[in-house]
Amino acid sequence: MYIPESAKITSLIRREAGMEFHENRAKQPFIGLVQVWRAIKRGYLRAQTRRVLRQMSDERLKDVGLRRDQVE
Repeated sequence: MYIPESAKITSLIRREAGMEFHENRAKQPFIGLVQVWRAIKRGYLRAQTRRVLRQMSDERLKDVGLRRDQVE
């Protein structure tokens, strides 16, 4: 069976360091995707809030402490 040279080197380094695979793996492997998802969700919620505020009357905006120029 052929083992690539890079795999041999990685295996040797781990053995020398006394590390097993489970000790060397990423603690949060999908953190990049999680951060992207959170940014998308944040943007969606902001846009939704802006839409709702734009639809409110000036009187209702005043009730929540906002002016029309702050919304647009």
